[in-house]
Amino acid sequence: MFESAFDYYIKRVNSQNFTAPLHSHTCFELVYYYRSGGFCIINGKKYSYKAGDFIVIEPMMPHDDHAKGETEIICIGFYYDNAEFSLKTGCYRDERGKIKRYLEHLTEEMSEKSMHYSFVANLIVKEILVEIERSIFPAKAEAVKHEHIKQVLNYIEQYYLTDIDLEQLSSISQYSYHHFRHIFKEEMGVSLKQYILSKRLTYAKKQLQETDISVTELAYATGFGSTSQFIKVFKEHFHASPLQYRKQYAENYINVENTPPPVNRKNFHISWRRKRRSRFGSSAFSYGWMQLNLDAIG
Repeated sequence: MFESAFDYYIKRVNSQNFTAPLHSHTCFELVYYYRSGGFCIINGKKYSYKAGDFIVIEPMMPHDDHAKGETEIICIGFYYDNAEFSLKTGCYRDERGKIKRYLEHLTEEMSEKSMHYSFVANLIVKEILVEIERSIFPAKAEAVKHEHIKQVLNYIEQYYLTDIDLEQLSSISQYSYHHFRHIFKEEMGVSLKQYILSKRLTYAKKQLQETDISVTELAYATGFGSTSQFIKVFKEHFHASPLQYRKQYAENYINVENTPPPVNRKNFHISWRRKRRSRFGSSAFSYGWMQLNLDAIG
């Protein structure tokens, strides 16, 4: 168990626009804000707070305080070896209200100063530290989870057209396979297989738009076992077969490209183009251009 030692307790009400000058302590300090809000600057960094927040300040960190309204606060000082978990300077939210209750118990002990009150105060500080760790740890776990998912997404981005081993993805995430599948769906909103399939189909759409690759070649290039399977899945997702989609896209593209520019009094332009890029490169073809001088024929 970690070592900690209670040092001091202060409870006060700060007037509106109260400012505490820059100072520091040799121990950790926790400041709990019961009402109103404001900000403090700790070691050059600004932290805004509101009622229900608490600020942890590491030893020897210069800090001040700027209250916007009348604020009620409790400050406690304590020594802590930082061995069990790393207690960092920052503003935290007392989401469960437990730290407030522990501080109320501490206030009672410090007011009555009954037998062994200092011993009880030390126990309360330990309880507060445990609660801080419990409230901070989920955020740490969430950050780690996001980082692991990001690594998996980067891997998929590089290799989604290959035969990806899902067990290997789980090892990249550093979770068991079943747990990884669960958190991936939780984070991305779709299953791992659906996500990879979506990447492959998006790639297939782009190839149909921009190249003349055959449907059979595209089916195998995107990891499908057969052309019929590819056509079936593509149609399920886009409500058209690959060839129908290519034709529809080409028609829509030509219609957009063939839209003539506005007529002005001087010149009337008609132009149309059709672009198609092959697997081996890209080229553009102009199919017509005409300019009529309306003044000349008018």
